[in-house]
Amino acid sequence: MKRGVAWRRMTERFAWAMGLFTVLAARPAAAVGPTCFPVGGGGVPFQPGLPDWWTGTAPYDDPRWIHSYGYSAGPQAMNALVDTTGGGKALVLRWHVTGDGGGAAPGDQVYVGFYNPTTTVGTVFQFTRDALVNTTAGVVGAGVMSANAWTQTGTGGWSSTSVPATVSSQARLDAFCDSGSLPVTCDEWIIRLRVPTTAAGGGVDVGDTFAMWFELDADHAGTATTDILKFPAGAATFDPTTLPLAFPPPLGGTGSAPWTNIDLTGTATCAPGVDLQAEDITVQNALGTGTTIDINSTNNFHVRPTNATPTTYAGNAIQARLRIADWGSSLGANPQWDLVPDPSCAAATGPASPTIPQGGQFDLSCSWTLTPGQQCDYGHATGCTPDASGFRFPHQCIIADLTSPSVIVPFSTSSAWNNFDFGHASKLDRLARINIGTLTPRDVYVYIQTNNMPAKVEPLPPPGQTNGQVPARPLSAAARERMGALASAIVPGRVTEEQSRALQALVVAGKLRYSDVAKVMPTYTAYVWNDSGTTVKTKSGNAKLLSPQPSFTLFVSHDGDLDGWKHSFAGANGATVTEIAHNFYRIHVGHEGRVEVLTSIEAVTPGEGPGHQPGHRWWWILIVILLLVLVVALVRRK
Repeated sequence: MKRGVAWRRMTERFAWAMGLFTVLAARPAAAVGPTCFPVGGGGVPFQPGLPDWWTGTAPYDDPRWIHSYGYSAGPQAMNALVDTTGGGKALVLRWHVTGDGGGAAPGDQVYVGFYNPTTTVGTVFQFTRDALVNTTAGVVGAGVMSANAWTQTGTGGWSSTSVPATVSSQARLDAFCDSGSLPVTCDEWIIRLRVPTTAAGGGVDVGDTFAMWFELDADHAGTATTDILKFPAGAATFDPTTLPLAFPPPLGGTGSAPWTNIDLTGTATCAPGVDLQAEDITVQNALGTGTTIDINSTNNFHVRPTNATPTTYAGNAIQARLRIADWGSSLGANPQWDLVPDPSCAAATGPASPTIPQGGQFDLSCSWTLTPGQQCDYGHATGCTPDASGFRFPHQCIIADLTSPSVIVPFSTSSAWNNFDFGHASKLDRLARINIGTLTPRDVYVYIQTNNMPAKVEPLPPPGQTNGQVPARPLSAAARERMGALASAIVPGRVTEEQSRALQALVVAGKLRYSDVAKVMPTYTAYVWNDSGTTVKTKSGNAKLLSPQPSFTLFVSHDGDLDGWKHSFAGANGATVTEIAHNFYRIHVGHEGRVEVLTSIEAVTPGEGPGHQPGHRWWWILIVILLLVLVVALVRRK
């Protein structure tokens, strides 16, 4: 491989091996609102926050593009997030081209425009791939990437201007080239931009509501062909050879759609896209449905995003790339996500038919049966040696990234991860891994939040009556309707294993979200932070500024009598955990960069409350037996 990322090649080969995808020809309805770019992104296990390359070293395929807005067709894709960490706002943008055949031509470029409707000022940037060798996070400069800009006021002509220094200095190019071929080919390249939304912040004055356009050109030199991705799709194709330059008009015109309205306020009703949430990602096997890998049976992965657009798509119009990582909370500059080993999971998709109308769910699927070596890795079997990554947990976090292979599909959420699990008590112990990656040794803080897990539950009422106990966060009327009779049958803090399976089935069917489940099931969530090394002043005095890491959650069921719940959080394999406040813990992570912790949840049965000594019950039983024997002996003597 001329690149170090083998899975990318695997994905391409598998996609082509599947042949032509069936695409349903349909005209999208007019947008019902602006397009919204997500703020932040939330991060994933191994990395929270944004894919920060402007102050850090995040690679182009950083998992923190999770929850980004996505727009793609075939081998071309665009993703967008909003950065608010500096007090202002900045657009975080990525264009990714794969399968760019032919020679590496100077026509490999992206044009991106922003229009302020208040000032009627439009600005267009051009960034061109100039590199002819493998390039990682290249910056604007000769032989790497060139940058140009134009501006327009009202309906006047476009005139050349300079690219803001902040935008130029923070632009990045990644390219994968075969410089030994003639002509040189660069069949994969990525351009990343960070554009502040104010001139004072180093960007362009557009505010929170503006219009945006881009054209992504992949010029296949020597073949007389090119690939172009346009946003919006109805914009006129730009002609870079005719002077004076005439970009598609921001307000639209003959043969050209208006630029797409963008809203960053967070309050708008936004144009819909295909949406993916955590509960839409599962693996089914002999153990059931969830996120646990079974080493002895086939693991069938399913990704079921919802089509919220007014367009009907073929069932194979989109595909998902699936990766897995150990359950817990981890951070690192180079997260160790494993592509699900079966090649089908590099581009999981569904059948062309039935088609997916508005409100319907795709079913993108793939399967993985573990080899003997993988059974060792995930089964922790004795007498076998795992690979270089060591033993993994059977319970895995699963991440899915969506793309569209041959038709333009807007994604309101183009990726998501599932780090939730269901368990059954009387006593449930679960190991989790907390990883700070390449950070220097520091303290990690964990807060355990429980819901529907009181130390004392109300006794069950007689049949046909209620004890008045309600969830702390009541279900919505819509959720109760979807649950049917289950909604009234469940008593907060008293969910049976059968009811838990029913809730899981509703989640898998897309009828409930994990947020709904948390309102009725006993729920245990660990929120994790690491010490940023910064001290800030608060009303309570000086305080360490904590940097968040991903959380992890358990939903717990129990059968039989129940008095209440208790739980604990402890170190494992030598880790020391100190409770510094109620349910708030500190753990020191050394040079190895990770620790293991043990989460324990126990259902307290009658007679086993606080202070109870289990042996006392047997003393009372023995006394009763002795009394009975004495009574029998006295009766016989008479």
